[in-house]
Order: sequence, then C-alpha cells, then structure tokens
Amino acid sequence: MTGACTSADEPATSSHAPTPFAASSAAPSPAPPAPAIRRISVVSSRAVWAITDRKLFVTLDGGGTWAERTPPGDRPIAGMFTLDGSRGWIAVVTNGGRRVVVASTEDSGRNWAMSPLPRRFRKGTDTAVSLSFIDGRRGWAAVHEGFSVFRTVDGGLRWKSPCIRCGVSGPISFTGPKTGWALVDRSRLARTGDGGRTWRDIALPKGLPGGGRRALSLPHFLSPRFGVIEGTFSKTTPTAVIVTTVEFFVIRDGNESQGGTSPLSAHEFKGYVASGVPADVISEEDWVVGSPAGLYETHDAGRTWGLQVPDVSFDAVAQVDFVSTEVGWVLVTDGDCPSATPTCRSAPRLFRTVDGGVHWVRDDPGVDA
Repeated sequence: MTGACTSADEPATSSHAPTPFAASSAAPSPAPPAPAIRRISVVSSRAVWAITDRKLFVTLDGGGTWAERTPPGDRPIAGMFTLDGSRGWIAVVTNGGRRVVVASTEDSGRNWAMSPLPRRFRKGTDTAVSLSFIDGRRGWAAVHEGFSVFRTVDGGLRWKSPCIRCGVSGPISFTGPKTGWALVDRSRLARTGDGGRTWRDIALPKGLPGGGRRALSLPHFLSPRFGVIEGTFSKTTPTAVIVTTVEFFVIRDGNESQGGTSPLSAHEFKGYVASGVPADVISEEDWVVGSPAGLYETHDAGRTWGLQVPDVSFDAVAQVDFVSTEVGWVLVTDGDCPSATPTCRSAPRLFRTVDGGVHWVRDDPGVDA
C-alpha cells in the first residue's frame, strides 16, 4: 500500500551559506505513543482497518504501512463495517450524541460521503452503532441506545427505518436481504426474516449450562448457510469456585444445533464473562479462541482443542481476527481488561502472526515491528 499521499514542494535553493546551529545536548524526544486501537476489521491478509475513539487507520499491505483515513470532522466513532479493502462504512456521533452520521467510502477512506440517520437520540448518550452490509448497496444500522434499526439500499446515502423501537439493542449481522441476527444484552439472540421489521428470540440449544452468568456472541457467518456462535458461561460451585466454560453451537441452513462440539474450560476465561470470549471462525473446521495463555485452536469444528502458546505476553485479548489458519491479528490490552473500553485504562496493542500464532510482531499504526 502507499500511505496517505501528501506532497511537499522541494525547498528553494539559496546562494547564502547556511547559518550554523549549536548541537543540542537535550535528549531526543520520545516517540509518540501508539494509537489506542479499539477495534479492527481484517478483510484479507493485506487489507485491515483499525479504529480508535476518533480515528481510522487503514493498511493495504498487511501492516507494512498504515495511513490515517478518518472521515471529515473530529467526531467520536461509534461503529465500523468493511465489505472489502476498498468499501467500508464508519458511524460517527454528533451534537453530543443526538445524531448519528454514517460515512461511506469506495476507495479505502480517501474520500467519504456523509449521511445522517433520520432520527435524534438522547443528548449525551454514549451511542454505539452496529453496521452490517450484504453488498455495496444493501445494509443496516442498529443504534443500540435507541432500539432502532435503519436500512439503506443505495450504499448508505439514504436511510429509512423498517421499525421504531424494534426491541433489539445490540450488534446485528445480516446474511441476506431478509435474514438478520441481533445480540441483545449479550445474553440472548434474536432473528428477523423480514429485513428488520420484526424480531423473535432464538432459543439456545438444550444442554448448555444453566444458571450463573453468560455472554453470547453474534454468529460468525462464513456464508448464509453456515455460522458459529460461542457462549461464555460462569457458575460458582458450592465450594465457592468459579467455573467458566466456553461452548459453541453451529447454525446450518438457518437452524441452530449444538453440532457436537466440546466445551473449553480454563481459569483464564473468567475475565470474559461480561464481554464474551474473543473468537474467530476461519472455516467450517478451523476456529480460534484468544486468551491470556495464548490461542486455543480447533481443526475439527470444536471436537478437539489445542493451545498455541505465543512468544509474546497476552495480558488480556480483546479481539481475534484471522483470514487463514496462518495469518491473523490479535488486539491485546495491558492489564485485566478483556476489552478496550473507556473504563478500561489499559493500553491496547496490536499484533500480527503469519505462522498460525507461533510468532507475533507488533503491528500498531505508527509503531515499528
């Protein structure tokens, strides 16, 4: 990738001798800190988008170089979705959280079109927005605070709401023009079959742990016909021991089933009960789960698991995103926070692997490996 192109005129030549300056004895200024990456979207082994609270960075050469491609205006970023290396959408909030504006690009953020959602929200709301597109024209935006879902059929230039106070207040994912999923309060799933007008709760498979606390994920869809959902379950035993397990179930042809997976149980998962474990589905057989101990990997759709111990320290993994069994990124926080949020003061770090997690290199925008 070539970085964000900035041109500078050649300095004018002069016939005057340069004025000498005394060498400074002051210590060199420290390098600026790496941007506090909050979320990444790995489109391919070369194209990755990364957002902070207010900035967007894009690489098109696998992390070799990064360019800032933030939409116009210094506004809080509330959501991101990438369709490919060129096309993507960023949701920003304005007017103290009262308005949500969706910025769309077709050239990796070099140029943006801005379009507000047709509704005002409560002043000062810390709005989160989930975006989902099935192609370059048809997409949805869910504003978590307002329980509202909006739809576009022209790539985000105009938005309409198929329902007001739809009953869903979390992340969404659509697999077709009518079929979509929503995660509500991280504890239950809902589904629509009419493009977002109505939603119904999805029953979890029988046999999953009952009682205690749980955090579910949106389905990781590889296609409209196949997806994987993970759930983090925590329960305190009569002897006051907290037992945390991660269970998976598979969606095939729109039907939920447990799919014969084996649960993961490890003490390091106890910090993920509220947020859910960071996981990614690479193929129908290959899945990966991040933890402070390393990466738990399965190559047989969850029937057996192995632990890949990294050569760097993962205090807490906030996100895992792989494009193959070899190439992937992890977003790590320095501390006990399993997610990079304003209430978590840990400094996020971004790492990249090209050998399945054996070796990792630092890959934050602006930080040399």
